[in-house]
Amino acid sequence: MNLTHFVCNDANAIQNMLYFTMIEAMLVLIYKKRNGIRSFKMAKIQFFKELTYSILLDILEEPQGVDWLKQNMKKFIQRE
Repeated sequence: MNLTHFVCNDANAIQNMLYFTMIEAMLVLIYKKRNGIRSFKMAKIQFFKELTYSILLDILEEPQGVDWLKQNMKKFIQRE
């Protein structure tokens, strides 16, 4: 699950990262089993694509969703 390095040295943050990684792995395993996917890597890719697109669809279905998305994308681009 790409847990190759820790972002900080705080014990609480490391514990949270480990819990999040375990939860993420369990969600992908459930997705893999329910969809009859053989490869964990393919299940992970499909799971996150589906999750991303469903979030985008939810945003775009809102009346102000397109405006909100544009504003936040502009903010994100300006930070870099």
